[in-house]
Amino acid sequence: MVMQKNNNNIPTIIFLGVLSLFTLFVFVYGTIIPFAQMSDFSSLVKAGKTDLLLKKESKDFSPIIWRDIAKFLLDATVKGRSSGKIQTLAGLLDKTIDIYEDLVNKTPFYAYDYAALGQAYSLKSQLPNQDNYLEKAEVVYKKAIEIMPERQKLLYAYGLNLSLLKKYKESFDIYEHAYELSGDLGAETDTIIGSLQKIMVYYYEKQDREKLLKIANLLSRVDSEQMDLYGQLIDYVQNKNVWPEISFE
Repeated sequence: MVMQKNNNNIPTIIFLGVLSLFTLFVFVYGTIIPFAQMSDFSSLVKAGKTDLLLKKESKDFSPIIWRDIAKFLLDATVKGRSSGKIQTLAGLLDKTIDIYEDLVNKTPFYAYDYAALGQAYSLKSQLPNQDNYLEKAEVVYKKAIEIMPERQKLLYAYGLNLSLLKKYKESFDIYEHAYELSGDLGAETDTIIGSLQKIMVYYYEKQDREKLLKIANLLSRVDSEQMDLYGQLIDYVQNKNVWPEISFE
């Protein structure tokens, strides 16, 4: 009797072999390589070698790490602003903007990248002669909201951006919508209150009764320190039709 080889299993064996190689590739590319790259990046940060870091390009890192690096740089710049060092971090900020601009071109449906780029543009606008970056921030914030319209933090960031551009009506509309979603002003309460007060001053000076009362009512709910002032203003304007001399400092 002559034994015949079963060739029916060959395609299955080939398929399983290819699948195993593909799985190994995904594992290496998705875990080992990013881990090694992040280790390299962390070493540069710990050593303070920002000059070398700024020379890195997207091809030097996997997309996963590239986004992590952008977030790290943005966080570092935000901390620098808080300590009054935004000017000295200009190089890191420019690198952050370059990375996020690259990311939104490659992954145009990822809202976080647009939001982060908007934040980076807003920080850039605080540097001398860079006011045009507020308009750039408006564009990318709007794009982020198109993708993720109910994100409170994003809405407040966009509202603040519009307020800085003196687009007070649009700004208050965004603030009001964000507040209706959650009933609070989020993590940046003091900043948003300051922005709302500027909008209130604007409508007070224009003597726009309807908008002034809407803003004063919202502020009376979120700013306990000056609740009496808002209540007094509402009483005078709404009930007595009088516009008193009130300081908003």
